[in-house]
Amino acid sequence: MITGNEPAMPAKVDEYDNFLGDITTNTTGLTIRQKFAAMAMQGILSSCDPDNNPFISPVDCAVQSVKCADALINELNKQP
Repeated sequence: MITGNEPAMPAKVDEYDNFLGDITTNTTGLTIRQKFAAMAMQGILSSCDPDNNPFISPVDCAVQSVKCADALINELNKQP
């Protein structure tokens, strides 16, 4: 099951803890949900028609992008 909080393209980084002397591995990068939302936002902004709809509210664009990301994650979690 995809929650959306997993890394989309994980990059593992080894860090040395000077205090404890341990090496820890952290995963950095965008989450799947953030990646899907960014892709949706790109599509929404690229489909704006300057003649008919010259402005789209940044808040509306962000809200719709996150809704699209969540809908995709929900669909991916459905059993075939």
